[in-house]
Amino acid sequence: MKTKIFSAACSASMIAAALSMATTAHAQNYPVKPIRYIVAFPASGTTDIKGGAFAMTDLIGGQIELSFENAPNCVPHVQSGRLRAIGVTTHTRAQALPDTPPIADAVPGFEVGSWQGLFVPAGVPPAIVSKLNTEVRRILALDDVRSRIVGLGAEVATNTPEQFVEFIKVEMTKWEKVVKAAGARVD
Repeated sequence: MKTKIFSAACSASMIAAALSMATTAHAQNYPVKPIRYIVAFPASGTTDIKGGAFAMTDLIGGQIELSFENAPNCVPHVQSGRLRAIGVTTHTRAQALPDTPPIADAVPGFEVGSWQGLFVPAGVPPAIVSKLNTEVRRILALDDVRSRIVGLGAEVATNTPEQFVEFIKVEMTKWEKVVKAAGARVD
């Protein structure tokens, strides 16, 4: 049974571009046995798979041929040779997959990255927000914490509360355009 895979941020042309990069991936030193393809991607969206772990199972098991997936879900499988990454959706190579090119190499301007942020309720005093930011940044700078996060396939980036507000505004503007173009709606 064939399964259709899609992502709200991924069009058929982007998938075609990603698949065309497979020749680059074949030139790399990968196991000779047949393996499935994967592209590290922040939010996998499928018609009938309930999330990243299920997509990984179906991809490894051969029920699906391609998935855009979170790096932490797929990096261990790429490193073990079970899966082949043919591109990453960030504008630069991922630390955990340094031999995997960005999709932007084939589709200029393409960039989709996942991120995590710490939010507090409105009205929290600025001094507390500043202290939380300082401590989180200090902890994320610790070598063992940073190496563990990178080892999972994620990357560490920090900013100030003001920079984070601006970043969220840019993200909302970008994804608002995608949602409108896709005609997506909440049912």
